[in-house]
Amino acid sequence: MEKTQVIYITHSGTTQDVAKAVSEEVIKTGVEAGVLPAEHVKRLTGYSAVVLGAPMIMGWHRRVLKFLRQHKPE
Repeated sequence: MEKTQVIYITHSGTTQDVAKAVSEEVIKTGVEAGVLPAEHVKRLTGYSAVVLGAPMIMGWHRRVLKFLRQHKPE
């Protein structure tokens, strides 16, 4: 079965709520999906897709850019 990981960074919890909603929609398509805060992600191997969400109020979030750099090889 295909697996998708929905990863988020949040300040107030809103992005977490959106990540959960995205995961629920992915599951409706028959794909397994999990939700994790970015700081809990160790590896991305084993997933057919990854969704990354974060606040974008003033441009790219620094923690998102760091996460992307760390996991780019995967």
